[in-house]
Amino acid sequence: MNIAQQKRLLRLMRRGTMIFALSAALYMGHRFDLLKLPELGCSPVSRFSPGARLLVDRRPQEWRSDDCVFVSSVDGAVHLVFLGSKNEDGHFWTQTDMPDCPGVDAEQLGWVNPDDLLGRVIMAIGH
Repeated sequence: MNIAQQKRLLRLMRRGTMIFALSAALYMGHRFDLLKLPELGCSPVSRFSPGARLLVDRRPQEWRSDDCVFVSSVDGAVHLVFLGSKNEDGHFWTQTDMPDCPGVDAEQLGWVNPDDLLGRVIMAIGH
């Protein structure tokens, strides 16, 4: 392989690497969000403290009981809860575990359709 061929191969490899990196960044931006809980106040889920940064999967393959999720209530507000029991229709009952922190009332939400869940918390980062 001569020098000209080596340079051409190196240029192709660089372009391929850039295309791969850009594709990965687009996929990550499309699927995941990094959200920060408010600094002031409290968290309705004991797993996360106020001000925590949460990595959220907006398109998980499946929802499971005990997943910590974001859900929208009838009034359009977004709430942090975890999934409790699942009924025969595949709908979930939501829960919070911090009675001193005002969160959404499970009775208000009722049984939540998985299509109405906004994202699953993967992990807390920092704070």
